Amino acid sequence: VGVSLKEVRIISDDQEEIILSTNELRKKFNYVFTSGGIGPTHDNISSPITIMAAVGLFILESLQGLILGYRPLIMKFQSDLKQAFLIKRYKRFFADVRLKNNDIITVHCANTGSMIGLKNVNQKVLIENSGNPNRKLLFSWKLNELGSGSFVIIDTGMANKIINEALIDGILPELSGYASFRKEVKYGSNSRIDFLLENGEHEKCYVEVKSLTLSRKRSVAEFPDSVTSRGAKHLIELSNMVKEGHRAVLLFLVCRNDCSFYDVAGDLDPYYYQCFKEAKQVGVEILCYDTKITQENVKLGKLIEELHK
Repeated sequence: VGVSLKEVRIISDDQEEIILSTNELRKKFNYVFTSGGIGPTHDNISSPITIMAAVGLFILESLQGLILGYRPLIMKFQSDLKQAFLIKRYKRFFADVRLKNNDIITVHCANTGSMIGLKNVNQKVLIENSGNPNRKLLFSWKLNELGSGSFVIIDTGMANKIINEALIDGILPELSGYASFRKEVKYGSNSRIDFLLENGEHEKCYVEVKSLTLSRKRSVAEFPDSVTSRGAKHLIELSNMVKEGHRAVLLFLVCRNDCSFYDVAGDLDPYYYQCFKEAKQVGVEILCYDTKITQENVKLGKLIEELHK
C-alpha cells in the first residue's frame, strides 16, 4: 500500500493493553494497522469497538439504536505538575525556580521567544518531572498559573502536538477531507512545513502552526512577541505555495485560556506584519483556535476571530 513499516507489536487480548498500545503508536505514526489475535476470545476483545475507544470514538446506546459519537482526545501531562515560583529565566532554555520547600532547582524552558509578561520574578509556574534520570534537567517548565483558572502554555512544542492530535481525531473541520498528512516536510527554500495534508500527488495543503502566548491587551493574544525573521520567511513560503496553485494555511494556536481574540503585533515586528498582510492578499488562509487548559491536560478549543481595529 506504499506505507513503510516502522514498528510491530504483539500484545495480549486485553482491552486496556490494546487501547494503550494503539494510542501510543498513533501519536508516533500517521498510520496504524491492527489485526485480531489467535484463539477463541480475540474476536470479542480486539474488536472495532475496542479500537474506536482507543482513537477517541465511543458508542452511545439509546432508544433510537446505536449512535456513533465522538470524544476528542485530551492531551494529558506525563505526570502531576508541581508548583514552583520563578526566580529567573536565562540563556533562553534555562530557568531557576523555587519549590514550596524553598529548594531552588534549574528547569528546562522550551520557549525561545521573548516571553513578555511571562517571566516576572515570583511568577507562579507549573513544572513537570520528565521521569528520565539521565536527562541533564529533570524538570520542564510547562505552564504559568495566572489565577482564577487561567493558564499559559510555556512549552511551545505543545502547540504542534495539540494540532497533530486534532488532525488525527478529525476535529479541525477547516482542515478535513484529506486522506493523509505528514509532519516536518521539506518545501520551498530550505524550509520545513509543520503539516502537509494530501489527497494524492496533486491536492496539497501546507499548514504552518504558530503558538501565541503574548497578551498585552485584555482578552487579546498576539503574535509575534519579538522580531521573527523565521516567521516572516514562513509567510513568504506559504504565499509561494498559493502562487503555485496549492492551499496554504497559517494556523495560530492561542496557548492561553484568557483570550477571545488574536492580533498581529506589528509594533514589535513591522516586517512580519507586512508579510502577514501580503500573505492574506495572495490567498493564504488564516485560522486561529484557542485552547482549554487545566493542570491535568490540554485540548483544542474553539475558533476565534482577529481583533477588529
